Amino acid sequence: AGSNDGTTAFALNCLHTDSYHTMPPANQAAGMNDTPGISDWFNSLPLITRYWFGGAAGFTLAGNFGIVSPYMLIYDFGSIKSSFHVWRLATSFLYVGSFSINTLMGLYMLYQFSKQYEGGGPYNTGAGGGTA
Repeated sequence: AGSNDGTTAFALNCLHTDSYHTMPPANQAAGMNDTPGISDWFNSLPLITRYWFGGAAGFTLAGNFGIVSPYMLIYDFGSIKSSFHVWRLATSFLYVGSFSINTLMGLYMLYQFSKQYEGGGPYNTGAGGGTA
């Protein structure tokens, strides 16, 4: 009976070692979660670019999928003056247009130029040149 108790104690001690508890979960084995996703890319954008690009993509999708009428997003001074549609002052900068290659190019240029301008140094001349 005495040797059986020692064997049982040895087996239980082996189950509670650190090597058993430090094993990675199955979904993290072999570097499965090492590739960055779209959320990592979006969160890596500069602050103003992130919100402007996200708003432009969101309002453009909402206008094209019929969630919001595109007419309610564009600038119309008559509606601002008579009906007090003040949101049109902001959404006119966020709605890119109906789906086409021009919309994709507009979103890409907004992303690229805004990121470049926001990430530039203190000597950004805007003319493509360096410091004078």
